[in-house]
Amino acid sequence: MVNRGFLYSFTIGILGVLAWAGSSHVLPLFGQKRKLSLTVYIHGNVSTHLSILSLPRVFFDTIKPNSLYRKKIEKKRESDHLPEYQLMAEQGFYEISPHCFDYFEQKQIDEKSQKSAANFIIPAYDFCARSLGSDAHERSYYTFGHLGLLSRKFRKERAHDLYHALCDELTIQKNMYDQVDVDIVTYSHGGNIALYLAEFEQMFKRGLKVKNLFMVSTPLQPETASLAYSPMFSSVFNCYVDGDRVQGSDTFSTQSRSYKQFSDKKLSRILARKDSFEPNQNRVFDLCLLVNGKGDHLGHSSVWFMDNKLQSQHSLKPLPLFVIAPAMVKLASKQLDGAIFDCNVIDTESLFKIELRNPENAAILDSTHNMYDELVPFVDYAKTAWNPTPKKQKQESITYEVA
Repeated sequence: MVNRGFLYSFTIGILGVLAWAGSSHVLPLFGQKRKLSLTVYIHGNVSTHLSILSLPRVFFDTIKPNSLYRKKIEKKRESDHLPEYQLMAEQGFYEISPHCFDYFEQKQIDEKSQKSAANFIIPAYDFCARSLGSDAHERSYYTFGHLGLLSRKFRKERAHDLYHALCDELTIQKNMYDQVDVDIVTYSHGGNIALYLAEFEQMFKRGLKVKNLFMVSTPLQPETASLAYSPMFSSVFNCYVDGDRVQGSDTFSTQSRSYKQFSDKKLSRILARKDSFEPNQNRVFDLCLLVNGKGDHLGHSSVWFMDNKLQSQHSLKPLPLFVIAPAMVKLASKQLDGAIFDCNVIDTESLFKIELRNPENAAILDSTHNMYDELVPFVDYAKTAWNPTPKKQKQESITYEVA
């Protein structure tokens, strides 16, 4: 005869399990595959005026550990001010605290956290990714911080570190999820660090796959540009602006010069002569970012850095424009023909949407819905809560970077 007390406890236990399984966090375990979208952000160089004085060592890639230039960079890298204006953390591979979502939802944030750009950028970026139909059930965000030297050798060494750190993290996550997609978002020479990952995948073959590499203002160089066509990358998006005078002018940390577009004829001829150049294995896009049809007012740092200037370049201020990267990726990925597009932000008093246009005739190929009302809460939150150290109070003003 079944004990009634046991039966009662068993029934209550089953009901508890079913209630637990019905929650949004656990539901994928029952009947649905668990998917994770893992996004990594990589910043660019840390600049100092001594970069100019060290150009011979930069050109020959012989920066010594005890050089004045490196010591100056190390001191500046230790500053708490750098992460106040951009998505940047300490050196190494680290997950961004999910507390940033709690801060946004509760509209309560402590004084120290008010200074961190990540606490304002990540919620807005995450919203754009989710609202545009991402099929990931869960998302996690990481930063890869580095010293920021203007050096090819340094960038390759850091790519080696990132490669193994990312592969180790994926090994852990794949034990918990049925599918893990990797996206990498980079600024300036951070893009070249990401491209070097393909070289280390060829070397170590740990099975690294990157779904989307989105590069902002990356100086494209012959040493790394061909790696964008590696089958390790499913898609590579090169986002540039017309007013950027830095992206195509790095002639120091490369054996040739840098370029703004993969489609540049000179760069294409160089890549065609390289043995590693294998076109059509994946999709590589050039995306020219415009605001109301213009891009010459946007510079090298405009798309990446938070900015609280009164004369804003777009209505997302103080948030950086790259928070709409998921929208640009979605629009471009849907195109079957062509890999060179204009991404034009229509930005008016009550309208904010992105149009994908043919650069030759400005024909609209696709567009998002009006995202204005959805983005306003994130912009207003950043306007009221973000509290970086005023630049005039710093011992040394933040110079964005040489390249």
